[in-house]
Amino acid sequence: MEVRKIQKTGGNTYLISLPKEWVSRLGLKQGDHLALIEKKDGTIVLDPRYDEREVHREAVITPNSNIAIDITAKYLSGYDIIKIKSANRISSELRDTIIKTKERLIGIEIVEESANEIILNCLISPDIVPIDKTLRRIHLLTLRMHEEAIKSFIERDFELAKNVIERDDEVDKLYFLFVREIRSALQDPRLADKIGVTPIKCLDYRMVVKSLENIGDAAVKIARITLELANNKLSNMMQQYIINLSQHISELQDKAMQALLKEDLILAINVMDKRKTLTDIIENVNNELMKEESDIRVKIDSILDGIERISDYSVDIAEFVIRH
Repeated sequence: MEVRKIQKTGGNTYLISLPKEWVSRLGLKQGDHLALIEKKDGTIVLDPRYDEREVHREAVITPNSNIAIDITAKYLSGYDIIKIKSANRISSELRDTIIKTKERLIGIEIVEESANEIILNCLISPDIVPIDKTLRRIHLLTLRMHEEAIKSFIERDFELAKNVIERDDEVDKLYFLFVREIRSALQDPRLADKIGVTPIKCLDYRMVVKSLENIGDAAVKIARITLELANNKLSNMMQQYIINLSQHISELQDKAMQALLKEDLILAINVMDKRKTLTDIIENVNNELMKEESDIRVKIDSILDGIERISDYSVDIAEFVIRH
């Protein structure tokens, strides 16, 4: 570490000299631009790459049995251009797999195609879609899925249950996009500064979005069980208990996300305290379940397990606020 004095020259101008070795090593010269980036703690970062044009990362894939996994992996790693090159003609089956894979990924399209090569280009930049906005979209989608999965079960609405299951594809798309944004920010400090995230925040958000994806999976599980229970003969009391528990846990998830996005420690603690108060409600539900017919008891128990898991994932989200 070097310490240099600030010098004043003329009216209100302050100067500080740069290390000669650093300037020479980076090939800087008089007239070049340096970006000054101020951090929240008051420190300033000098970025000598200010004038550099955006670099598009490119990956080349050789077709194989795992082509879908390879494309997804390159997308998640932040590659902008993905080339699938084959020594032979690309078969119609392989092309169909590539198309189905790209349709599961937001912002990626085929831009060039020949007999033995297909070029995919990701047309969405991480700094265009704010990370917080993507996270909020995933939260609201999974929250709605949970609520409608319970509604479909109580009202025997099988079309609504199917709709919940279908929306899991949308959650996956947003999840992949979010992971791509996080990884890109971790690999490029300039991008991280531009979108306002730190490495620690990136790691936390990566775990949060996984919890949200798990909430979506729990909702899908409830919807699938609903489709298996064509003859839902639950007592009115049991139905009300399930609705009540679900509403409490939906509120838990919503408050956990508010606490995270607002960095509200008090609200996060409130989420954890409220989870403890749900013990009595859960016990009442389990006691009422024992009165139901044995042939559906196991299925209902699985639904209750899915609801409780959502509460656990919500608490996990709140804990990230408390850890800071």
